[in-house]
Amino acid sequence: MARFIDNHKNRFAVEPTCRALQRAPSTYYAARRRLLSARRVLDEALPEAWREQKVGIRHVHADHFGANGVRKLWRQLRREGAPMRAAPSNDSCGSWVAKE
Repeated sequence: MARFIDNHKNRFAVEPTCRALQRAPSTYYAARRRLLSARRVLDEALPEAWREQKVGIRHVHADHFGANGVRKLWRQLRREGAPMRAAPSNDSCGSWVAKE
């Protein structure tokens, strides 16, 4: 919602847009003040090669019909030669970061 309002702010004011979307204007302002999530900050800081690796992880996950969990994905990626950490963990994305 905040992105939509930002994209149309030059044509329409925030409060009428929120009223049309049936949202409180405070919701928009709170979203604008909110800091970026740790996941997004990490993703933006990753080099391009690591982002490509994340795409590869999604591909392996899709190849296995989305049924494999962290450990099986980790093992499959190791078999394929991906430079992964020594052991997987269940944190938000740390287990998928390549070695330096």
